[in-house]
Amino acid sequence: MTSLLRLRRFGPFFFTQALGATNDNLLKGALLVLIAVSHESSAKVALLSNLAAGLFILPFLLFSGVAGELADRFDKARLIYLTKLAELGLMLLAAAGFLLGAPIEMLIALLFMMGAQSTFFSPMKYSILPTHLRSSELMSGNAWLGGATFIAILVGSLAGSALAAEGARGKSVLALGLVTLAAVGVVTARAIPPAPTSGALKGRPLQVFGVEMLKRSLKRYRLRVLLGAIAFFWFLGALYLTHMPLFVRDALGLGPRAISVFLALFALGIGAGSAGTHYLAKGRIDLSISVLGLTGLSILPPCLLLLPLAGAHGSMGRIALGSAMIFGIGMAGGLYIVPLLAAIQRRSRASQRGRVMAASNWLSSLAMVISAAYAIAMTALLSRAGLGTPDPSAAHPAGAGALSTVTYLFASTGILGFTLLLRELKRQPRLRHRTYRRLLHLNRKGSDKRRTPGDA
Repeated sequence: MTSLLRLRRFGPFFFTQALGATNDNLLKGALLVLIAVSHESSAKVALLSNLAAGLFILPFLLFSGVAGELADRFDKARLIYLTKLAELGLMLLAAAGFLLGAPIEMLIALLFMMGAQSTFFSPMKYSILPTHLRSSELMSGNAWLGGATFIAILVGSLAGSALAAEGARGKSVLALGLVTLAAVGVVTARAIPPAPTSGALKGRPLQVFGVEMLKRSLKRYRLRVLLGAIAFFWFLGALYLTHMPLFVRDALGLGPRAISVFLALFALGIGAGSAGTHYLAKGRIDLSISVLGLTGLSILPPCLLLLPLAGAHGSMGRIALGSAMIFGIGMAGGLYIVPLLAAIQRRSRASQRGRVMAASNWLSSLAMVISAAYAIAMTALLSRAGLGTPDPSAAHPAGAGALSTVTYLFASTGILGFTLLLRELKRQPRLRHRTYRRLLHLNRKGSDKRRTPGDA
């Protein structure tokens, strides 16, 4: 699996992507901390925090169409290099803003521009893989990208938050880090081999909003299923990442320092699951692995309702169970997403791949917005039903019989996953048969390992 990193057709691109993801979240994490520690009123801090998060996602909804068109019209390697030059320019502005004490509103505007840069980079990122990798390498390539992206999100967010809280010295290191990562990204992007297009769109007018490709993708059953399944992953990812601090505080009874530990567990779980797809698939693009991941995403979240049985609020038993569940949910997510990305890359036509990936980005961004609305609605519904408390340790001094609202929220995602699982297995008998065969194979391998030589 590591041999891919040594290849020029994958290594430079991989490091370009990893550096970019780290830089995005370094800036975003630092900005959110600066907003939180500003001397503004609580209402304005909440407004600016939501505005920053929303403005980073907004470009994906606005510009995904034109980004996909460009990815299918021009050499993807050249476009990636140009987007990295744009990132370097934006990071120079951000570094100057941090060092000179620019207004928060100006830095938020830069975050919107970084979101736009990521919007144009994303369809090239996924559509270039089938150009440079063989079909047997797609699962490994996507496994590397999936795992590295979530670890980069974690590292960037934590480093940005820590540096922004360190005052002037931290801002100086932050500014240097932003510019250095962007500059190294330009160098690695320059080393990506050319990825010319088929020229099928030559002479056609530019479709700015990409509505035609979105409609066309949704009409094809296989693409529609893959697009919806990928969007569901980002729905879950946004919900878990946003509410992890509440889970750590309200469900486990831990302090703020433990939040980063659980975010790390979640990201490492996704990385482990992504790596696991390489060993399970053995070079094939096998969606039965996604079914196994979705099964985990259906079973593990409701298991969080067992937390009271593991001990009181803050007890080692409760923390251990919560840690295992969060890591397991992340691992199931990694198993789930990697085959889906590889499948959509293979099943989309080369002349349309950039626009299909742009449609996926648009739907995934919309799913992240829907996840926020879902969380708000579910929290209100749970409160009205009397399920969950915002501070279970206060409601129950022993804490053993208390379940927080966020625990019920996480558990509810298992019902969503189970519904999706049953629907797709019912509609796709071939996929159901392959999944059954894979389960038998895994069970047989496990039985063979447990046998001793004397059993033969």
